[in-house]
Amino acid sequence: VLVDMDPVWPSIAQRLDLGVHPNIRTAIDHALHNPDRLTEAVHELDELRVVGGRADGGQGAGISRHESTALIDSLGTTADVVVADLGPLRQVEGGLIREFDTVIVVGAGGPVGVARLIKTVGDLLAGHQHQSVLAVVNQPGRGVFKKAETLAELEATFDYLPVVTLPFDRRLADAVWDGELSSGGAYERAVGAMADVVVRSLS
Repeated sequence: VLVDMDPVWPSIAQRLDLGVHPNIRTAIDHALHNPDRLTEAVHELDELRVVGGRADGGQGAGISRHESTALIDSLGTTADVVVADLGPLRQVEGGLIREFDTVIVVGAGGPVGVARLIKTVGDLLAGHQHQSVLAVVNQPGRGVFKKAETLAELEATFDYLPVVTLPFDRRLADAVWDGELSSGGAYERAVGAMADVVVRSLS
């Protein structure tokens, strides 16, 4: 189950060409009051189930940690894996971060993106020293040199932190524009490697 919990730019449903209703508020209401109806708030997309984000553009009342935790716990009873997009780290309550087995911090692959990724990971580890963290560099640039430089910079700063790079993949770019899931290709293989790293960190 993929859950859009981004309080700033919730967009997973829109990017997958799903309706904005039902969404996370519907799911929270069912989790708290009608757990047997939770599936009514979950979109089905091939083998993926999706809980869309807030439909108020982030202008309405915020979602509390209690509500978020209740939703994650309820979804956890119906799925093997729950993945949540938490949005920018500065917007996430520390107690909610600790609810997850692993936190994946994603940054763009350019020099500015890597610098921001390093700062974000540093801030996260400073407040959650025992949290399992994985750094992901999205599209580090084509060519062996750029990828190597990116990995070297991260490893020099966090010598114990697992790092995964996700390459540019034309079929993924096309799928994003078409609002579809991408299958096969270099990007999917890299995501599989990322999942393997997470599994190993939890075993």
